[in-house]
Amino acid sequence: MWGGREGVETDACRRPDEAVKRLREAVNYLCEYNIDRKYGFKFALEAKPNEPRADIYMATTGHYLGFIPTLEHPEMVGVNPEVAHEQMAGLNFLHGVAQAWEAGKLFHIDLNDQMPGRYDQDLRFGSANFKAAFWLVKFLEDVGYDGPRHFDAHAYRTEDYCGVKDFARGCMRTYLILKRESGALERGQRDSSLLREISGGSNSSSPDRAVFEEGRRCLAGHVFRQRRDL
Repeated sequence: MWGGREGVETDACRRPDEAVKRLREAVNYLCEYNIDRKYGFKFALEAKPNEPRADIYMATTGHYLGFIPTLEHPEMVGVNPEVAHEQMAGLNFLHGVAQAWEAGKLFHIDLNDQMPGRYDQDLRFGSANFKAAFWLVKFLEDVGYDGPRHFDAHAYRTEDYCGVKDFARGCMRTYLILKRESGALERGQRDSSLLREISGGSNSSSPDRAVFEEGRRCLAGHVFRQRRDL
């Protein structure tokens, strides 16, 4: 579900908290209807900062992660982050995806690409920011995300039918290349002598716990005195 119309051109039209209440009522109604009809659906909410409205109320994935716990059936509702929508606002898309995953709310994901600060471009996946696409794919594969991977990207308007199919194949090919390379990076990290040296000879990249324990003991034993001139 994308609330593209749920926004304003001017805040003179309504209080924004009232708009959030109306959205909550609508999603609650859909959940109750879903239960009544025994459909077994889940709902994935998709954020976007603007376009077509000047300002959309649920602008980022984080907005929805704060909204979902206020619903009557939060277990039924998650998010559908889109690369372009987060990067329109100059945000780090991976961080939003990771937060959604950690909260158990990553139900779906839209893959494309975007130049920050522009209109919604829906570029071919990995075509604008290849490094960001790499870390995104690595994360999805590392955590074992098994939900839908949807390429919400648009071929150039000059393409014919065969060109559109080639474009779709290109998106999938890019994902698979990045998946392969992220696996190679993971294997290289496990074999790295530098990481073994840092971790005290083991293959784990976890820092030495003794260093943290020593710092914790020093901090716990320190006496903090309030400055009287404050």
